[in-house]
Amino acid sequence: MLDLAEFKHLSVHALDNVLKTINGGLTTQNVPAQFKLLILTNFGHIEADLDVSQGNTDDPWLLALNKAVSFNEKEIRPAIVLKNAKITPFGFNKPAHIIEQMALFSDQIVGLSFKLI
Repeated sequence: MLDLAEFKHLSVHALDNVLKTINGGLTTQNVPAQFKLLILTNFGHIEADLDVSQGNTDDPWLLALNKAVSFNEKEIRPAIVLKNAKITPFGFNKPAHIIEQMALFSDQIVGLSFKLI
């Protein structure tokens, strides 16, 4: 049985795969609209690209983050690595923050969604 962190981790990857499949179909039909992954947390929402390289990358920062969150031999890691993360805090007139690479621990995820860009 999966624990909650593993379930959240797998859910993020599954939604990302579905959105990439839909976006690929839209691109082949010359439709400019694309869907973007949204991760809801207790502090706001994060719009980001999921890093699926699992450490197989030439980017030293992504490699460092992947190594930092893969300290055990389990296939499901306790965190997901995000690229180009736009963090928008909950609240009125709160500025958004852009972070090039980040690790988000699965226990911070409270929901998933997507938006049309």
